[in-house]
Amino acid sequence: MATASVYSPDTDAGLHWSLDELRARQLERLQATVRRVYAAVPHYRRAFDEAGVHPDDIRELSDLAGLPFTDKHTLRDNYPFGLFAVPREQVSRIHASSGTTGKPTVVGYTAADLDMWTNLMARSLYAAGVRTGDVVHNSYGYGLFTGGLGLHQGAERLGAFGLQRQRLLRQGVGGAELILLQSNIDLAQQAPKARCALQLGPALLARQRKCLPQQLLCLGMLPLAQAN
Repeated sequence: MATASVYSPDTDAGLHWSLDELRARQLERLQATVRRVYAAVPHYRRAFDEAGVHPDDIRELSDLAGLPFTDKHTLRDNYPFGLFAVPREQVSRIHASSGTTGKPTVVGYTAADLDMWTNLMARSLYAAGVRTGDVVHNSYGYGLFTGGLGLHQGAERLGAFGLQRQRLLRQGVGGAELILLQSNIDLAQQAPKARCALQLGPALLARQRKCLPQQLLCLGMLPLAQAN
């Protein structure tokens, strides 16, 4: 089975575009997206028509302001597959929220979507300092939620060694070079040492006080918001 090459910023064309090239690509892709959903998704055709917007009206990036919003109510009102823009046989994977506050929000991914997502996460991890051969502790959940698998795939595409949270806690791993951590912790309760070397946090390792060696800590928005 053929495998994708390891991510490298040298071959990531998007990182080397000029500002004009970037804006041209953004407009091109915005126009393509709007045309696709208008033709393939009944909800968007109705929403665009009600807003008085047609795909041909998108001539510059600022026209984005005239498009109708997609919010959680949109996802729930079209549960489960009403927003898919491709036939279901082209959907390779389904992810969804837990549905604790209402209907789960469902997202479908084609094979091309998954490859793009993997490259996006590899790019993000590289920008944060992850390199080939690093050991990555991924403490996102590995369920239907989008977090865990996306970051895991990105680490693999980058050539890093991904450790799942469950395996790390149950078996223990020594000498980890790099830990990628996202957990619901209050940063104000942590004691930074050296470069981003923080304790793993009570929400993740309440009964384990020893911290694996760390070089980098990546946090999601929730922990950062809780620190304020």
